[in-house]
Amino acid sequence: MELLILPLIWLVCGIVAGNILANRGQSRVAGCLLGFLLGPIGLAIALFVPDRNR
Repeated sequence: MELLILPLIWLVCGIVAGNILANRGQSRVAGCLLGFLLGPIGLAIALFVPDRNR
């Protein structure tokens, strides 16, 4: 069961990080890779990336 939950968490982190970075004017693909590779840590990093739209 754990083998299914952990990849799902990493997948969700990738999607959310991609959306956060896309809303901040950054690359959505870079955000997805960041979230997929680092999981929750990548999501936390995406939250602290500065906004390019300002």
